[in-house]
Amino acid sequence: MALNPTELAKAIKKLETEIAEGVKVNLGSNWKNNYFTQNARFLFANVIDTSQLGFKALGTPDVENLSASGQYYISVDELKIWNSESSNATDSLHFKLPSPITKHVYVKCKMATDYECNIKFTDGTEDNWYRVVIYLPNSSNDFHLQKCVNGSITTLASEGVDLSARTDYLIEFLWDAENGILKVWRDGSLIFNVQDTEFNTFDYINFVYYGAGGYARYRPPIIITWE
Repeated sequence: MALNPTELAKAIKKLETEIAEGVKVNLGSNWKNNYFTQNARFLFANVIDTSQLGFKALGTPDVENLSASGQYYISVDELKIWNSESSNATDSLHFKLPSPITKHVYVKCKMATDYECNIKFTDGTEDNWYRVVIYLPNSSNDFHLQKCVNGSITTLASEGVDLSARTDYLIEFLWDAENGILKVWRDGSLIFNVQDTEFNTFDYINFVYYGAGGYARYRPPIIITWE
């Protein structure tokens, strides 16, 4: 029996809702603790969209503080930051999100360095941020979750682990801004689960190398998603 126009409209609406809910479930299964819905926005999406290889860039990164010899490049294989300094220097790129983080932000990528690399959620300055850090000079305490408030750095959590130079580690960094919770996974294991309510919104993602004559690299699968 054919549906009248009103019934047809209702049936289409029901189908659209079911499809949207299906998208929510499918996306949720890809993120820790189902934080994200179909409304989440993706900066890099090669894991969700397998037709994309490497970076699906939303825009050209801003150069925040590359040193005199600091350089970077982005390819389908990696984002790499390096320098030829004789003493330690910071080289950093940041991506400005189209809208500030107000609920959650999640970063996933492989990280490697020969000295220090980190990923920050920031307000676009060096004074206020959360970051996850691989810092090899510590030898047996190489993994950290830190915050900076008005230029003052605090370590929220650290792990007594000896990580290897130039080795890829799969890092996941989640900030539940609504509830003040930060979580970090390395190679699939939850390492840090910390509550901190110092900040409730940021609008930049930073990729950072610190060292002399070395590099940091960030490789797929790379995802940045936020709400």
